[in-house]
This record gives sequence, C-alpha cells and structure tokens, in this order.
Amino acid sequence: MNTISGEATRRRHAPAPPQEPKPARALAIHARRQGRWAVLSLDGVLDLVTAPALVHAVTRLFALLNAQGTALALALDLRRLRFCDSSGLNALVRIWRITTAARGELVILDPAPQPARVLRTTGLDRRLDIRPALP
Repeated sequence: MNTISGEATRRRHAPAPPQEPKPARALAIHARRQGRWAVLSLDGVLDLVTAPALVHAVTRLFALLNAQGTALALALDLRRLRFCDSSGLNALVRIWRITTAARGELVILDPAPQPARVLRTTGLDRRLDIRPALP
C-alpha cells in the first residue's frame, strides 16, 4: 500500500503479458520386433524429464518377454535421438544393468551425433555394444 496525502491506495499492477509456451521436450518410444530383437526407437530428447519413461518402458517390455519365455534381446535405436544428458546416460546404464542381470543382450544402434559424442566423452562407448545395425 502507498500512502498519498494521508489516503491509503492500492498499487495496481498491470497483468503480465502472456508468455509464449516453451516447446515440450518429449521422447517418443516406438517398439517393433525384428527377428529375435525387440527394438525400441527413440525419437526426441532423453533427459531428466523423459529418462524415467524409457526405463519404465524397458522394464515393462522385459516383464512381458519374460512372461512369454522369450529371450531378452533389446536394441535401442538412437538414430533420431536429438539430445541426451547425464540423466539419459544414467537411464542407458540402468537399462544395461537390467539387461545383463537378466542374462539378456543390449545393443545400441547408430546414435545420432550429440548422443554419440556424449557416449564417447564419458567412455560409455567402450562399455556398451554400439553398432551401426543389428547383428
């Protein structure tokens, strides 16, 4: 409140101008079978917001394959993954651990430039099986 010549008045604030909505950072996960492989194609951004969805999708997929008695052979197609941060790398490591604990196979397919650079920088390219195509 302001006091002007002894009167109390309320300062009125103009409403803030509407802000443009920020584009959603999304990750689309497309599943398909290719021979014995379950292939998950990732399209978009793998970060703090989207990484849990990927881990959840892989966990559900493995539960389904296990219930069917199918061998766990997972390929993550990263050709359309535009961005991967440390949370995304953590998700990939978690998926690798889940897969190896279940005696399954994990292949990373043809990462896009930014994820490939992050995998090289962190040394994960030497731990994960990264290939241009399915074996």
